Amino acid sequence: MKLVNFLLDRLGGLSKAITRYWAVFICLTAIVILNTISIENDVNYERQIIALVFGVFCFLAAQSLKERFSEKIILYLASYSAAFLAFAGYFTYVMTLESIDNVIGIKTVTLIFVLSIAFIWIPSVNSGVD
Repeated sequence: MKLVNFLLDRLGGLSKAITRYWAVFICLTAIVILNTISIENDVNYERQIIALVFGVFCFLAAQSLKERFSEKIILYLASYSAAFLAFAGYFTYVMTLESIDNVIGIKTVTLIFVLSIAFIWIPSVNSGVD
């Protein structure tokens, strides 16, 4: 019985994380599916996976921005809309390229680094509400 309660407690935490970071969960699930299809069919989905990784970090930063400054619906919609537009723009940019070279890789890593710093830094910013 202890094991069942332990598992239910852990799965409850997982479901809370999924509802909190739902867009990140969708992007990560899409990455797993595309990677599985790529392995099975020898089709290259490198560009889509790179764009989805960028989307993961966009949505992480948007969620931390929303949680830090307000629980208002307008900030929620604004932050997720901005993250989605950034993700859609980057996806369009990557899909129009002939191939992925070192320059695109460096640009992507730089953008992901900036978004990960934003994800870490945003919760420590003072807001006027505190």
